[in-house]
Amino acid sequence: NEDGTAKSTLPAEGFTLMIGNLNGKNMILSGSDFEIVPFDESSKITNCEITLSEVSSVTISGLTIENTNKNGIHILEGCTDVTIAENYFDITGDAESAASGQYSISAIFIEGFVSGINISENDIEVSSDISYTYGISQSGYNLDYNPEDFTISNNEISVINYGTTGIGEAIYLDNVFSAVIENNDIKVRTYDDVIAYGMQVSDSMYSAIMYEGYDGDETSPNNIVIRGNKLDIFSEYMIYGITVISAGIQVDEDGEMELCAFPLNITIADNVVYADSDKGVIGIAGKVYNMTVINNNVTAIGTSAEGVVSYDEIGVGTYALGVVYNGGN
Repeated sequence: NEDGTAKSTLPAEGFTLMIGNLNGKNMILSGSDFEIVPFDESSKITNCEITLSEVSSVTISGLTIENTNKNGIHILEGCTDVTIAENYFDITGDAESAASGQYSISAIFIEGFVSGINISENDIEVSSDISYTYGISQSGYNLDYNPEDFTISNNEISVINYGTTGIGEAIYLDNVFSAVIENNDIKVRTYDDVIAYGMQVSDSMYSAIMYEGYDGDETSPNNIVIRGNKLDIFSEYMIYGITVISAGIQVDEDGEMELCAFPLNITIADNVVYADSDKGVIGIAGKVYNMTVINNNVTAIGTSAEGVVSYDEIGVGTYALGVVYNGGN
């Protein structure tokens, strides 16, 4: 149907959905213990966003997804134990033809509380002039609990933002607890005043507390491992290679914000970062109070970040390795 529901009812669990050629029909799936695979090697999904809603023990594998101005796969609140493996994504964003109010596009977009997300061995290509262009993006803002148990491994991700402002980013995670990002091959290209990111683990807790009056059990991100990734990034403006932001925030029993409340357990190791910018460039950096950064190979080529406008908490600059203390220096 036009709204993504099925004309016939599938069992709620324990089935295999084989998809042939599908054009222009969005899909919304819920249930447990099922898999989605192609009907045959020539099967192709075109202009169809696959949305998972409150699913558990689900695998999506072997699909070819070619979309314009639509995400490839959208994972919603309440999904657990989801594997997305060995798929090909070709996602195009065209700002001129996009729907009014569309400011972002991703091959894989995750929002809300989720647990047990495994994204591995996918080939992801995203080319867009929409302001916020991602390979994989996840929103953890103002939730009751941290999204948890992420594995993002052995993917090939290419992101090109050919617009004039905004960002192009391969992997973005927010407020996650326990994430492993390893052995991914990443290429990012941005032009004009578009900022290029390889990957960032971010912390939106301060904003949630200050602007939403947050008093739940979510915390800043922690237990993060980023290792063995290869990043090749070019920008005419500003580059952030691998960055992690975590103030160690939690809300105490009196509803007050605590800073630096727990060990962060952040490790960035064995990565190769090549970052070439016409202006500012930051290879590996953290706005954190503890992390381990070992055995990385970083090439950071840039000039001056003067005049670069970025709202990233890391700030702007030209350096290979850095730590920004939570006090702001």
